[in-house]
Amino acid sequence: MKYPYFHAQSFVALALTALGISVAQAVPLYRVQALPAANSGDGFFNAVALNNRGDVAGYAADAQGSRSFVWTRGGFSYLPQAGASSLPVDINNRGQVLFNASGANGTTQPFLFNREGGVNISPAAGGAGFGRALSSNGLAVGDAGGRSFYFDGRDSRWLDWSLDGARAAFATGINRNCTIVGHALTSGDGSQAFIARNGRASFLDGLSDAWAINDRGQVLGLDGKGYLVRDADGSTAYLGFANATQLNARGWAVGSAVVDGALHTHVWRDGQSLDLNRLLAGTAATRWTLATAADINDRGQIIGIGWLNGVRTSFIATPVPEPQTWALLLGGVGLVGAAVRRRRGPDHAQPTSPR
Repeated sequence: MKYPYFHAQSFVALALTALGISVAQAVPLYRVQALPAANSGDGFFNAVALNNRGDVAGYAADAQGSRSFVWTRGGFSYLPQAGASSLPVDINNRGQVLFNASGANGTTQPFLFNREGGVNISPAAGGAGFGRALSSNGLAVGDAGGRSFYFDGRDSRWLDWSLDGARAAFATGINRNCTIVGHALTSGDGSQAFIARNGRASFLDGLSDAWAINDRGQVLGLDGKGYLVRDADGSTAYLGFANATQLNARGWAVGSAVVDGALHTHVWRDGQSLDLNRLLAGTAATRWTLATAADINDRGQIIGIGWLNGVRTSFIATPVPEPQTWALLLGGVGLVGAAVRRRRGPDHAQPTSPR
């Protein structure tokens, strides 16, 4: 009996079809979970940042102030603070949290929380300051008194760059390679994005602002046409929505846009701008309207604020199946293909007749 010859792509397509998977379905659906209230009387769960373990940094606020916390599947852990208010900025996969908290005198200072507790990382002793970004390996940037600073994991120091024509420069993003992005104030009310490496800063041509940079060197920014992701080689991809908030290690970004008069959460992934409300699995589509996004992790999970049966609620949306599930599935298809190849011999080989 002769075995028909199949191209590898054809075989994978047939295998996926046999498993009930559409080849055209490159983007997964999302299941949505409501994030709970912190504690009785603590107020609304405002989700701010998310790591790859699914831990969420957020805060609850009332008329007296705000409290920052980390939510995990095991519950809530509050971050230390001396004053009435604190707000988280970011959380990395180490569980470190960058947050800004007021002291007993009401002055806001930047802190990095780790296993040893909260460490003040401002180089301006006693002065007001703010943390702006945290890297995957514990580096941070912020500003105090109109000057930017850098925290190297142990100590903080001022960043005094030379940018021609700039009145001030504010760092707003940093990656594990210590590449920093931000915006500089130029003549009048103008703003121009910059990037800094090895102690030297230069303008990012055409960009008015840059908020984040991932470990691949991709930048989330803005120019006259809109929000974009700029690759390390200078090529750009426009996100197609009106507000962008965060960028993950894959180059996926999240934000929001107005759809039919209402604000909708959007995600940019794999070259597509997608309304997350059109990707909800099960009954979520009839119960939820996802409005804004705060962060996206490398698994594709997204946090933000939406409306659950008409009630304002923070959410975490998880792709189903998740990327690692697709990898296992396709790996299984590869094993099936290998088994078929072993049965039929090398590609293009003709079976021999029995002697």
